[in-house]
Amino acid sequence: MLDLVEFNTGIEDNSLDTPDEEYVQDNKDKDLLKLIRDIFLFSKDNSRINEAAAVITDGSKTEYEALERIYDWVTHNISYDVEKYLSGSPYKTDPVKTIQEEKGICGDYAKLTEQLLLAVGIEAEIKSGEVVTERGTEQHAWNEARADGVLYALDTIWGSGFLTEEGQTFIRRPCPLYLTSPEELRKLHRDADYRQQQYENWMRKEALAAAPQYIKRYEDRIFDLVNQDRRDASKKPLRHSTGLQSEARALAIKIAERECKSEKWSLDLQSVGNKLNQSTPYVSNLGANVYLYWGNVSLTPEEIYRLWVDDSKNQGIVLSTDFNSLGIGVVQRGELIVLCKLFAYCR
Repeated sequence: MLDLVEFNTGIEDNSLDTPDEEYVQDNKDKDLLKLIRDIFLFSKDNSRINEAAAVITDGSKTEYEALERIYDWVTHNISYDVEKYLSGSPYKTDPVKTIQEEKGICGDYAKLTEQLLLAVGIEAEIKSGEVVTERGTEQHAWNEARADGVLYALDTIWGSGFLTEEGQTFIRRPCPLYLTSPEELRKLHRDADYRQQQYENWMRKEALAAAPQYIKRYEDRIFDLVNQDRRDASKKPLRHSTGLQSEARALAIKIAERECKSEKWSLDLQSVGNKLNQSTPYVSNLGANVYLYWGNVSLTPEEIYRLWVDDSKNQGIVLSTDFNSLGIGVVQRGELIVLCKLFAYCR
């Protein structure tokens, strides 16, 4: 007889409050950044902004395409200057210095963006006002620009990433949400719940467009961590099961797909058990656990495992004597990680 146990499912969403490694640009972005910086290597004349803007927008066929390229370049290459923000010193905006140092605050971003847009003939200006952040209401600066006869609003600083809740660390996370209409940007600036929902929708869309990938080194390491905890508790280590791992991976793929589509999902352990018994006879006491993590795909396998096992219910699973085998599937899709574990007693 096959006994089925569906353990609790942990869902963790830390997309906006967990630091991760700085955004890694591809080689093309790095080459373009070096080229732009070299333009100002021997001259700090603001007139060189024209040359930089021409390089960034090279090949653009419309004003909007040029605007979009400038937005993308700034959000991917300029970081928030946390030290300047915290110092409280008078703000002096210098687009050339912002490019050379690759950092700035909102006024620096807005001035640089304005100058790059003006340099390619796009009407642009700096706007300022109050915005609502995780730290409260703050003064902020952004841009409006008219491209191909349409008025757009763009916030290149919010589009480049965000500060952690305590305001001490900048997390680079380029995002296209902040190149939009003035009305939409106003909502993003002033309604934190709406902003969070739009950001989550964007993450799901990006994840759905990404191909799912197995992370084998995470699977292997988490398997070792489970057995390490069992040995520390004087429990017999679990055996690795290729059949269980194959099914765990298949489940993780299906769950990631549904999660990206905001669809409900559940574990059909009866079907899993029937399939397993076709290739792995005498499977009993089948149990499953799924853990979802949105946002920080640079977490180590140790960090992911501890986030999962810190739940007292999951500690019980790890140390249970009802199982002797384990298969782990870890799937990454965009900024989503799905950790699926299948426990079983295999005779």
